[in-house]
Amino acid sequence: MKPAFVLILTMFIFLPYSAAAEGIPPCFIEIDEFENTISADIDNMNIEDVVRLVSEKSGIKILLDQTVAHTVKSEFRDMPLEVGIKKIIGTDIDSSFIFLKKRSVSGEITYHLDTVKIFGENILLTTYKVFDGNVPDGKLQVSESSEIMKLLAKKNVEIMREKSSVETERVTKKIHWLKMKLGQNPSIDDRVELTKKLSQARQELSKLEEFKEIVKDEEENLRKIETFGQKKLAGQHKSDKKLPLRQGES
Repeated sequence: MKPAFVLILTMFIFLPYSAAAEGIPPCFIEIDEFENTISADIDNMNIEDVVRLVSEKSGIKILLDQTVAHTVKSEFRDMPLEVGIKKIIGTDIDSSFIFLKKRSVSGEITYHLDTVKIFGENILLTTYKVFDGNVPDGKLQVSESSEIMKLLAKKNVEIMREKSSVETERVTKKIHWLKMKLGQNPSIDDRVELTKKLSQARQELSKLEEFKEIVKDEEENLRKIETFGQKKLAGQHKSDKKLPLRQGES
């Protein structure tokens, strides 16, 4: 009887009560706020249930296109927050990651993931269901106008490029410093510690390469928004030319 009791107890530790009671597939999501990383083990769960849980645990606002129907299956450990969320969403669904740049009283600049948009065929013509931390979901939000979206997208791309550049430079300098220290014939214990830190820094640099792919996606979103705006403007000009002349005009 004892092994069976241990097994049942383990199931309830890793499976939330509501999920166990309602027959929802198990979903484990853990966010390390200090390291800004996410770990997940999701087995064929509806995307709406997943984004609700991600938003609750991270405090990030997530907008889900009402037309998106998707089942999530994903497993990974300790990925940078934005890279991990992108992995959860998957490559078959379009998304947009919106960052804020903040400056502390001491002058330190940080970059904070504020909102994630998950959408179908068109980022501009979409009605989203809003998931916002612990606020009850169900609220709907429509896309902004193309001009407003273009301004916001341009600013967001600038912030993301800056974040990528600053963090890549920081890690590159760290790697250079660690290599320099290793070249100074450190003690065996120091060499072991420095080698470990060098390996971690290289892994961090590799993860930053994954973030650059998210930046490319945002640049593509911006191009789509700009193209839509240009087509809309061209259509307006064409429509204006077709307007009939009023009496007395030539």
